[in-house]
Amino acid sequence: MSYCRFSSDCWQSDVYVYESAEGFNIHVAGRRYVSDQPRPEFPKDASADNVMAYWKACDEWVEKAHAEDINFPAGDHYVSPILVQSQQECIDKLMELRGMGYRIPQQAIDALQDEIAVKS
Repeated sequence: MSYCRFSSDCWQSDVYVYESAEGFNIHVAGRRYVSDQPRPEFPKDASADNVMAYWKACDEWVEKAHAEDINFPAGDHYVSPILVQSQQECIDKLMELRGMGYRIPQQAIDALQDEIAVKS
């Protein structure tokens, strides 16, 4: 199960986070999409048709965007993901990355916190 992907929030995530048999994996992007055009906004009315239209608009946005290097210290971790063993460690690492300037979707942190709450 993934908590977020690079494509989350119309390509606004700098991390791909998922749980595997080894633990919680965090891949940090070395590049991000940018454009002078505004990103589509998720519809307030999340009907199936509106969500499909949103994702189509995101696909069109990213096709016209270009990738730029991210010049933060964590670098590119596609090959060697950051591996942690618990939800709390994952949250801590994501918050650290956010503090360095990486874009971390709040929904990923919220989902990890929800899992901790369920275990308590």
